[in-house]
Amino acid sequence: MFLFCYGSLEFAEVMREVTGRTFAAEAAELDGFARYRVRDADYPGLLPEPGASTKGTLYREVDDAALAALDRFEGPLYERRRLEVRVADGERRRANVYVVREAQRDLLTREPWDERAFARDRLEAFLRRIRVH
Repeated sequence: MFLFCYGSLEFAEVMREVTGRTFAAEAAELDGFARYRVRDADYPGLLPEPGASTKGTLYREVDDAALAALDRFEGPLYERRRLEVRVADGERRRANVYVVREAQRDLLTREPWDERAFARDRLEAFLRRIRVH
């Protein structure tokens, strides 16, 4: 199975901490969705938005056990959907994507999530926080 990630799970060390595994990955893009920071959080969420596009990472061969761990990690804020993503060569693939539930979308700011700032300022603390759970 394919899994498209666009936030903290793009970082291999976060994915490994959550699933206990590493996966082959490649760059991909999801059209029709914009990535915004979740209020009072270090991670983003996706919001359907016509004309928008979100860059991310497509993981390959994600098994059911890993998806179950990811479902627990993502929690009730997100729902897992099967959406079409585009990889670098233009090929399209159906992938699992965690999207903020409609009833929870008021938790999204309109502030773009900055992965470089996350890596620089928040990643280590984020990893420590998820290790204790």
